[in-house]
This record gives sequence, structure tokens and C-alpha cells, in this order.
Amino acid sequence: MINQEPVLALMTKAFVLLFATVLAFSACTGYRTASNLPPELLAPVSATIRTDTATITRGTVAEVRQYTGIVRASSESIGFGSVAARFGVFYVQPGDMVSQGQLLARLDFEQIQIRIARQEEHITATRRQQTLANNIRAIELDIQYLENARLMQQAIKNYDKEAIAAAESGRLDIYRARMESEFLLEQQALALRHEESYLDSLKEQYERSKLHAPFDGMVTYIADLLPGSWVASFTAIMHIVADDAPIFVEYIGESYPNLHGVARIHAHIGGQIYNAARLNLTREQILRYGGSPLRFTLETAEPPPVGSFVSMYVYTHFEEDVLRIPRNALHHDPDMGFYVYRVDGLYLTQEYLTIGPRTETYVAVLSGLVEGDVVSVRS
Repeated sequence: MINQEPVLALMTKAFVLLFATVLAFSACTGYRTASNLPPELLAPVSATIRTDTATITRGTVAEVRQYTGIVRASSESIGFGSVAARFGVFYVQPGDMVSQGQLLARLDFEQIQIRIARQEEHITATRRQQTLANNIRAIELDIQYLENARLMQQAIKNYDKEAIAAAESGRLDIYRARMESEFLLEQQALALRHEESYLDSLKEQYERSKLHAPFDGMVTYIADLLPGSWVASFTAIMHIVADDAPIFVEYIGESYPNLHGVARIHAHIGGQIYNAARLNLTREQILRYGGSPLRFTLETAEPPPVGSFVSMYVYTHFEEDVLRIPRNALHHDPDMGFYVYRVDGLYLTQEYLTIGPRTETYVAVLSGLVEGDVVSVRS
């Protein structure tokens, strides 16, 4: 039989040792003093306190709208006037510089050219034939005159009265023939003048088919015409800008801008700022353009290049060097009027104002505040 006392004693010692170890471990890990506790998490000041303020300063109070435009110059439209015919050819293109009298375009007057050539040939041939016939007739008359003079001398020498009478009659016939020859020459000259007048009319008509530059300048537009296209009377087929033509800015936006109550207009072109003003068009210009384009003049002695892009800044309000506050600092009450909350140390004091122009960003202050005051701004 086995003795169980030593086994029980051994198990008891092991249990006591295990319990002591657990207590020691718990004391080392589970107990903390006040000194080793973590600090409380504090909220940042910006999350608990929010103060929006603005200092009253002097500056510009302006409300502006931006539009786009392009620098242009006044051009003259030219065409073939009352002539209506098929188009021929252009001799210039947009952007070309031209001088006064330079040939720019012409109509297709080939048939008139042919008629001119035929008429010139006809006149030349007629003049040649008449000259030959007139010379022959003159020679024949000279021969008849000489022969008649010889017969007269012979008749006088022979005292032949009948021969003298015949010679005298022949002399009268020769005189009559000369008179008829001179009359024929006048008829020929008159007929030639008619032929030459008709030739001149053909040439004048052909000259009307040519379009010449009326002055020195630059071609800015040519009509979309192909050879053989029909050109009606008084059709403008080309625009030319004179060297000394006045320039302007033309609005090129889609919707027509509202220019009511405009205080000033600035045109920003190539890094330069120009004062601009609306240009009123004449009735003739409106009819010519089929509408009323929006144009502006520029105050400058050296105009910018034609074709330059323009940013137009249209100010409906513009006050310089005035006291101003942010728009969201202003309050309004129907009974009390306009007011702000001025920061006075740790307190907010209500101040009533007289205001000027208001924009989306600033309000002009006429009275109630001074420069350097600090006001509360609504966030």
C-alpha cells in the first residue's frame, strides 16, 4: 500500500508557489499610481473658440464684370458698283497690303475682250481700205485733171471752140468729183468716229470689270467667290482698312452684355490697361451691318495692333480710396438701418453706419467707423 502523505505535501507546496507567482505578476502589471496615468486629451483652441474679425482700411470698392473683345479697325467695303456679271479672279488675299490704284480683282469679261479685239481689227481694216481707196481716187482725179489741162491747151492752140467747151466741161466734172471725194472723206471720218466711240464704250465697260484699291491699306476680307460665280449689282466683295483708319474694340461674346449704370470700362490688352468708352454707331452703320455691334473706343495715342485679344472689365461701381468693410460684416434692420459689431477689447459694440456703394465683397462706409477699427465678420 502506497503512502499518500508525501504526495499531498508536495502538491500543497506546488499550489502555494503558483499562487505566490500569480500575485507577484499581478502586482507588477495591473497596479498603476497617479503619477504614471496618461494625460487627458485636450481639444485644440481653434476647435473651441472661433473669432472672425476684419480691420477697417481704405481701398477701392468696385463691382466688375468681365467680357471679351478684339481690336479692329474701320474698314471700307468695295465692289463693282452697278455692274452685274460672273466673277473672274482675285489678285490679293486677306492680310495683303495694297496701294492706291492697285488691281485687286476683276469680273469675267472675256466676251467683251473678244468684242474689243474684233472692233479694233475692224477699225484697222476699215481705215486701211479707205486710205487705199481714197489714194486711188485722188490719183485718178489728178490724172483726169492733167489730161483735161492738156486737151484745153491743145484746143486753145487750134482755136477749136468745141474742144475748148468740152475741156471746160471736163474741168467742171473733175471739180465736182473732187467735191464728192471730200464729202466721201467726211462720211468715212464720221463712220470711223462712230466705230471708235463704240470701241471706247467697250473698253470703258471692260474697265468697270476691274476693281482697284481706292487708297493705301490692308485687305481684311474677301467674299467667298469662285471663278464663274454670279456677282449681283452693288455687292461688297472686299473690305480694306486704310493706313490711318481709327481702331476700336468689338465685343465678341455670345450674349449681349448689360451696360446699364456703367461707372468705367478698362480694356486689358497685351499687359497694358486702357480706358474705354462705348462707341455709338450711326444709322447708316447699323443698316450696313444688319444690327448694332457693341464697340468701344480706346483712350491712347499709340493704339494696340489690330487683331489683339481684349479682356474688357466693366465696372458698375467704382469708388477709390474709401473706408470699406467686408460685405458679411454688415447687418441690417428695417427699423434701425445698417450696423456692425465693433470689437472693443473683449466686448462687441453695435455701431450704426451710413454706407455707400455695395458689391459682393465690400461695402463703402461713409460714416460710423474710422480707419483701424476692428469689426466682427460673420463666417
